[in-house]
Parts: sequence; C-alpha cells; structure tokens
Amino acid sequence: MDETAEITDTTGMDKPQKELAAAIVGKLGTIARQGRALGISLIVATQRPDANILPGQIKNNIDYRICGKADDVLSQMILGNTDAADQIPKDSQGLFLSHDGTIFRGFWLDTSHLERSGRP
Repeated sequence: MDETAEITDTTGMDKPQKELAAAIVGKLGTIARQGRALGISLIVATQRPDANILPGQIKNNIDYRICGKADDVLSQMILGNTDAADQIPKDSQGLFLSHDGTIFRGFWLDTSHLERSGRP
C-alpha cells in the first residue's frame, strides 16, 4: 500500500475529492518548505516518488533521502543516481542507501512463518 499516493494521486477522483487532495498537498508543501527553513523534517514514505505522487515543491524540500532495493529508474528518481540499483543486492532484505552514500540495514521482521500458520 502506498499511503502517499492515496492522498496525492487524483486519478479517478471527482471534483470535490480533487479539491481536498489539492488542499492537503498544499499544506504538505507548506510544511516541507517552512519546516526545512526551521529545521523540522517532513518524513514521506512512498513506493514510487514520481511527479504524480510527490509534487516537486515537496520533493525539493526533503533534504534527506533513502532508497531500498530498486531498479535504475527508481534509484534515479529518489537519489538522483543509480547507486541504490548498483549497490543493494536484489535478494537483500532491509538494506537501504542514503543520499550521502551510507548503506544501512533497517529493522527486518520475518513474518512468513505466521502466514504459513494462518496466524495474523
């Protein structure tokens, strides 16, 4: 699920929904812009931060970016280079690359045994 896309992508919305989405995106843009000036960070997680999902005003004011395993296109979109595609193995779990070149491991909880047992 991509919650950011649920808010910002207006595809298929009617006029009132589009107006509400535009108001939310406008407020997020204000928070990103003014927050950056004040040292407050806006954390946005999305599966694919293209212009339809993450408007330029917001994306340009997010100064710390991380990317998990990705292809060249997605890595370029997030980091501005293909380093994530080149440095993170395709079979890795929980590895990320920050915009400054730091590779780190996020918390990884293997829940596959729960799915097999039928437990949530």
